[in-house]
Amino acid sequence: MSLQKIDSKQTFDMDALRKLIVSQNTNQPTDSEMFVFKRLCEDLGANPFLKDIHVVKYSSKSPASFITGKDFYTKVARAQGATWEAGVIVKRDGEVVNQVGAFMLDTDELVGGWADVHTKDGTIPTTVPLKDYNTGKSVWASMPGTMIRKVALVGALREAYPDRFSNTYTAEEMAQATQFSGIDLVQTIDQMDKAIVEPQPEPDSE
Repeated sequence: MSLQKIDSKQTFDMDALRKLIVSQNTNQPTDSEMFVFKRLCEDLGANPFLKDIHVVKYSSKSPASFITGKDFYTKVARAQGATWEAGVIVKRDGEVVNQVGAFMLDTDELVGGWADVHTKDGTIPTTVPLKDYNTGKSVWASMPGTMIRKVALVGALREAYPDRFSNTYTAEEMAQATQFSGIDLVQTIDQMDKAIVEPQPEPDSE
């Protein structure tokens, strides 16, 4: 259910919308921030109930941030006819190797991620260094290859489709910046995803 569909059936005040979108165990965005979030969802065509986009407030004094999910990027790009390959960059036997996917040998040293996005206008290649994004916390500690591959793919998709993705970022990309505020953004998004409940349809009137 999208925000547009919700609005077409009934009028929600910002408090009701906030309860649907934001985990009650986190800092709560203001009404004004929820209004901006609602407009952003409409402009992007992003569905928060499908985890396309999240609103996160790090503290009561900080402004809310709007975090886009990786699957939203791939969903939009696929609708545009794009294809892609992505993986990790490792040092193996003294050589730098672009490995497809996130599989690595025990002896590999993970150093980065790569992605090639193929569009009707050509191929957009992207590489990102692990050291710029790895926080060493939560999922970054347990699955760094998976995480850096996501960062590379999202970066390539954003460059391929700037009209859709300009100034949007995922939790994986922003985790490094937010760790200094004491927030584990990737973990916070995961907790919010588990807390969101899909609104139930209204019963048909007799």
